[in-house]
Amino acid sequence: MPRVTVIRLITANVLLTLLWLALAFGYPGYEFTIYTFGLGLDGGSARNDAFDLQLSLGAALGIPSMAFIDHFNILFVTVAPLAWWRNAKVQMIVLGMAILNGLYMFLFVAVFLPPWILGQGDRVEDWMLGLVVSAVFLLCVILKLPVVRYRGILRNWAIGVGVVAAYFVVTAATRASQLQNVRALRRMCVTTPGEGEPWPSGWQWEPMPFGNSEGWPLGPWPEGEKLAGCEPSADLIAAAAAELQAVGYLPLGLVLGLIVVGVGAYFVSVLRAEEPSAA
Repeated sequence: MPRVTVIRLITANVLLTLLWLALAFGYPGYEFTIYTFGLGLDGGSARNDAFDLQLSLGAALGIPSMAFIDHFNILFVTVAPLAWWRNAKVQMIVLGMAILNGLYMFLFVAVFLPPWILGQGDRVEDWMLGLVVSAVFLLCVILKLPVVRYRGILRNWAIGVGVVAAYFVVTAATRASQLQNVRALRRMCVTTPGEGEPWPSGWQWEPMPFGNSEGWPLGPWPEGEKLAGCEPSADLIAAAAAELQAVGYLPLGLVLGLIVVGVGAYFVSVLRAEEPSAA
């Protein structure tokens, strides 16, 4: 194997391993994933993260229970350390999940446009996080392409995921102007995960069994000590609730089914693929 190719592979493997460590044990991490899957660990910072995701990506993309869907990327990045295993089909699984995570993280770029473009003062680090992580995932795929043995399957997977991602990018772009009050409320009340007071339990999209399907924005605005420092006007609360209720959310079962069926079909295609001819 040419030395340049070896260097490319080692670089990609190191980057994928670092991505796994950063996402799985840093932010958002397995701890947040356990919470958003409704399995426990009901921590304040996890609830901040979940509420933040619903006000931002969930509303912009039209996906209910966004934190639950978002943290599937932690499951998918868990295969990243297998990049060191020199097995063609294992490499395909790693690269397929890298494409999926890379294009998913690009949705953060579409939703969290930098302040000088959107003019809404959203945290620029949200936009930068999506841009950098997306670019690194996709860079790893490019670096490992010279040794891919099932290019047709990988190409079809990339096209399929790309079409879905493009749909959500267009959705986020066209819906941005309809969520101005939601964005204002997010800037005022949602702190960086791990900082500030935790969001009260029981709002509409909080992961089950912690959530309350009749909570805000369908029910009354939460009150109490845990909202110290968050004092939006009644008009802003009402306007944001109206914007959230006006969003045409996709059925959660459809989104979940698309993920499960899509990833499952990709895995089956890879595992059943015949070895390419030596010629």
